[in-house]
Amino acid sequence: MHFIGSNYNRSPRLVPYPNYQINRLPAAGHSTTNHLINTYRISVDTCDRLWMIDMGISNGTKLGQPQLFIFDLNTDQIVRQFIIAQDLMRVDGNTWFPGLLADTNSESCDRAFAYLPDLGGGLVVYDYQHNTAKRIEHHYFYFDPLATVFHIGGVRVEWPDGLFGVSMSERHRNGYRTLYFQAMSSTRMFSVDTSVLQTNTSGRNTFEEYRHLGHRGAGMQAGPMTSDEASGTVFYALVNQDAVGCWNPKQHDHLSSETSAVLAQDSETLEFPGDIKVDKDSNLWVLSDRMPRHRFDVNNFDVEDINYRVFRAPVADAIRGTVCESPRTLTRPPSGPNHPSRPRPTTTSTNSGSAWNTPSSRAKDFD
Repeated sequence: MHFIGSNYNRSPRLVPYPNYQINRLPAAGHSTTNHLINTYRISVDTCDRLWMIDMGISNGTKLGQPQLFIFDLNTDQIVRQFIIAQDLMRVDGNTWFPGLLADTNSESCDRAFAYLPDLGGGLVVYDYQHNTAKRIEHHYFYFDPLATVFHIGGVRVEWPDGLFGVSMSERHRNGYRTLYFQAMSSTRMFSVDTSVLQTNTSGRNTFEEYRHLGHRGAGMQAGPMTSDEASGTVFYALVNQDAVGCWNPKQHDHLSSETSAVLAQDSETLEFPGDIKVDKDSNLWVLSDRMPRHRFDVNNFDVEDINYRVFRAPVADAIRGTVCESPRTLTRPPSGPNHPSRPRPTTTSTNSGSAWNTPSSRAKDFD
């Protein structure tokens, strides 16, 4: 796990988080419990805690059980470790947690939950207050067999990946939220009220509580997703299109190609958008990398090229002029000469007419 300073523009130095020692592999035969082996995507809650899942696997070798780590960002100390027991994973062992989402109420930081999607067709719900977890399974968590083929960076990949992306709405009056979710190998999106996940012992008896929201269209598979509470917009990484898309459930009840938009698309700079987040200031962040090349076509992976990029755009600017725009986002002034802190680099045009801007100059990859 590493971080970089926000004042860097190109090839910033990676700084180990929270320190170098925890990121070192222990000597052979020693426990890996107190070490970060391979973390996949993170979540920061409203109580300034950093949540991450570590699979405990290095170069294909399992060194330990998957673990949930929670850090206090004010002290950089671990406040909780939770080992994912075998009974929370698939019986056949085909489990992989690609990320997690923390659900916290800042008025009561102890009453927190984390949702861990499993590519194997399940969802693990962790209860922070009671330090317990349960596994929920539902057929909406599985992949679509007709959407398992991807073409990324000239590489043809078959990924039968189930539940991957999860994001949340703002908190409802009853204290719960709507959880939006999608499988990686699918073009569809679903939702469920978090009360179903937090209070019921099994999702199997709550079939009608899960809702099918629609689909984006052929070839529009999406992995990571995130939400902006201010506008209600759901953003997702269109990994098969080298693009970022959006849908606003506050504006459109049903997801379709007409009610969703492609905000940015670039086969070079956005090749495999691997993660996407909205911060507390309603800035949309996207991380792109060329993992499929490195994993499946190493001869086409140039270590001298720029293979990892970080993008940022204010949500209001990103969705302006699209079907995702909400009246609540119009209060933010647009970027321009009077707002030098929000530079607008060269636009990457899409047929959606989006106002999202992606850098064309490598020196400005970190906007």
